[in-house]
Amino acid sequence: MTTDTEPRRALLDVSVFRLGFTSQVVRVPLGRDGRGPDVLGITRKPSLPPDQRWRQEQIKAMPTLVTLVRRGQLRLFMYTELDLEAMKGTYVGTGGIIGDLFRGLAFEDVPAAIGRSKLQEMSLDEYAKKETFINFCKYLLGLDYASIQARPGFLRRFTEFELENFRHLDRFKRICSALTENHYPDAFHLWTAEASGIGYFLTADRAFTNALTMTSRVPLPTRPISPSDLLTELGVTQLDPMPLTDDKIYPLQ
Repeated sequence: MTTDTEPRRALLDVSVFRLGFTSQVVRVPLGRDGRGPDVLGITRKPSLPPDQRWRQEQIKAMPTLVTLVRRGQLRLFMYTELDLEAMKGTYVGTGGIIGDLFRGLAFEDVPAAIGRSKLQEMSLDEYAKKETFINFCKYLLGLDYASIQARPGFLRRFTEFELENFRHLDRFKRICSALTENHYPDAFHLWTAEASGIGYFLTADRAFTNALTMTSRVPLPTRPISPSDLLTELGVTQLDPMPLTDDKIYPLQ
């Protein structure tokens, strides 16, 4: 276990947030013949098949990672774009039940490197689409700070923090240069963490991490890292057990 006095800080990707939901809601028929009315129960999610061993390792790392957060040894952050992503998905209804590792935890907030809502205005459904976010990133990649300096009305929309990031748009472009456009939103998350001085971008997107750490020479002040690799870096050698260790069906609470 790490002996550092200062807690590590990580921006929490939704891919890791989803791993915190280790249980699922099931319907249980009542009556001996199974014809009675169904009731809802909770049981653990099944283990992944052997060809997904790496992802299963990330799931097993999650209870220990959350323990570090509860002890104050790790601080987790999110921001508007990740909050928006986290609103989507069938797992949302399982929040707060047995097996939700993040139950009772509040994530800390950081500002987006540049507030997208100041540049895109549309319905929430359209705004929340990944394609819309990708188009925003492509718009940023096409900007040149020297050309927008002459537009004071445009610049007045933004905070000093955002203006500083506009001045360093080349940094975002450098990150994206190693990626396909499908990973531009992840690049924006990483840039946001970096702009706020956060040391890690905690993600379970292995392709994104590999693209930046194995095939790219882009310097990374904020490191994209998986839950299991973060635990290894912190010197953790023993994992906490999963909250549900059998196939028992628990009542929905």
